[in-house]
Amino acid sequence: MESLSTATVVADSEKDAVPVTDPGTESGPVVGPGSEVGAKGPGHIYKISTATEWGKIQAEGRISFDGDSATELDRKSGFIHLSTFKQLAGTLKLFFAGRSDLYLLKVNTDKIDGPKLKYEGSAFVPSALFPHYYGDIHVAAIDEATSLIVDEFLLKNVDG
Repeated sequence: MESLSTATVVADSEKDAVPVTDPGTESGPVVGPGSEVGAKGPGHIYKISTATEWGKIQAEGRISFDGDSATELDRKSGFIHLSTFKQLAGTLKLFFAGRSDLYLLKVNTDKIDGPKLKYEGSAFVPSALFPHYYGDIHVAAIDEATSLIVDEFLLKNVDG
């Protein structure tokens, strides 16, 4: 398996290749501009994974809530926990503070089964609706996988 910090991670086929960027390169910011949840949805939603989980996702060819790539929280909940861009800072602060072994997976909502995506409340942030996906997300739906250091992301993407 090639290094996760290389330009492309090869999935099942060439068309499934997922671009991987390193925030320390000239490839641009850690992630692009945020997106709003509208009538059609946000366009992109995000999965935060550890480097180990990202490796399992690539090997399995999917993000799942019941396979080898599943996080303990996703497995217990019965769905994949995701965030909108605007929710990332809060999610990172709450669950991943100080971590440097993370990847931010940018999931294209046009490439997943819409009815399986639901915006629901969270026990941790009752006033917000978070994207939850009740199924598998194939790696072909991941437009980008970005190496992520929480503190650097927060400095670049949070005002004040």
